[in-house]
Amino acid sequence: MNKKSKVIKTKDLFHDKVDIQKIKYKHFSCKDMSVKDCDKEYEECDGEQDPKGNKKFGYLQLYYGRSPFVIVTTPVMVCPFGLNKENWSVNLQFTGLKENPEMKSFYEFIQSLEYYQMSLLGLTKDEIDNFVSQIKQDKKNIYDPNLLVKIPFTYNKFNTDIYSDAYSGVNIFNINRFCKVRCDIYLDKIWKVGDVFVGKWKVNTVHLV
Repeated sequence: MNKKSKVIKTKDLFHDKVDIQKIKYKHFSCKDMSVKDCDKEYEECDGEQDPKGNKKFGYLQLYYGRSPFVIVTTPVMVCPFGLNKENWSVNLQFTGLKENPEMKSFYEFIQSLEYYQMSLLGLTKDEIDNFVSQIKQDKKNIYDPNLLVKIPFTYNKFNTDIYSDAYSGVNIFNINRFCKVRCDIYLDKIWKVGDVFVGKWKVNTVHLV
């Protein structure tokens, strides 16, 4: 790594500093649902438009204060599968969920934030199947659950910073199986995919521990 390069580190904005109730949104409709996704245009709805019932639903833009991002720093988490090169994502495991108070608290924060997103959409607990959770659990409930996190990739480059205290010159491809990381992750929008809504976490900064 060039000594003059500035290393962008995690913000250490842990979940106990994030007030879920302060998250607001703006609701956008798609002008023409018949065009391809890449050609779609959106316009802001008036405050009375119900997101759940909007047949032209585009997305909800989330805000935390004036920021169009809800950012939080994770605890140190394990990546059991490493980097998924097919869809540019990683799974962050809630390791020791039952024994580790910090991990348990973070898990409950993520879960509460998903319920809050449902409330913004107007979904009730009976409509939970209409919202795609990013908390993933194996079918037999043998292992600790994972949080699915996307690595933003646009214009042929990754929009994620990564660093290590032990090694220089690391990159996204150094996220190997069972490595440990602490990450700045963020939510920005809630989209509708088919008949379900989804708010995908994305990673902004990765600290290889």
